[in-house]
Amino acid sequence: MNTQIEALFTTALGLQPPWHVAKVELNIAKRRIDFEVEHTGGRATCPACGAEHQLIHDRVRRSWRHLDFFQFEAWLHA
Repeated sequence: MNTQIEALFTTALGLQPPWHVAKVELNIAKRRIDFEVEHTGGRATCPACGAEHQLIHDRVRRSWRHLDFFQFEAWLHA
């Protein structure tokens, strides 16, 4: 996919910088869309305590089911 499509889905998913959609994979046979989401910053808010501007020290890959897009099952991977 091209960067315009990725930018469109970044907006549609409501992602804010430094988060963005880096890759979109459409599987028509399975009626599924997979979005690869990336964080481009070196710092983030701690999800446990809420402290801001913490250095990112670990990147664990996770997947979440999102609401359907155009009757296609949607998955986010980050």
